Amino acid sequence: MNKILLFILFLFLFFNYISSDELNDFEKFVVDFNSADFSNIKTAEVKDISLKRDAVEFLLHDGKIFIIKPILGKEIAVYFQGNGEFIFASNTKIEQDNLKRLYPTDKKYREFTSMFIVFADSTLQRLENKLIFTETDFFRKWKD
Repeated sequence: MNKILLFILFLFLFFNYISSDELNDFEKFVVDFNSADFSNIKTAEVKDISLKRDAVEFLLHDGKIFIIKPILGKEIAVYFQGNGEFIFASNTKIEQDNLKRLYPTDKKYREFTSMFIVFADSTLQRLENKLIFTETDFFRKWKD
């Protein structure tokens, strides 16, 4: 169920990111998405990076981040592997009250060891400004 919701979110974000001309070739998108090449992708070591949008914050303590090769010519996703935290802390009173009603706190916190991010904003640009990316063969350790 979570994978279906993630895929729906991915499609929603993707369709808001690409132009209407590119939407006419949905088959090409599916082919590009399914044939993503993970050799020689850009990777970076991560140490204490924060990604914050509205009420959500991802703290990437340590690990590696991989830029997924372009889909229809655009880099729209990254994969993180390491230690991180997800924090949801709403700015509105209504959402804070709802969180307190459902949970014993006004913040939701969860640790994670991997994360796949799809974006249609300046997230990649912010990561590229904070990290040093180099090309790496993602599957090298299994090939040897």
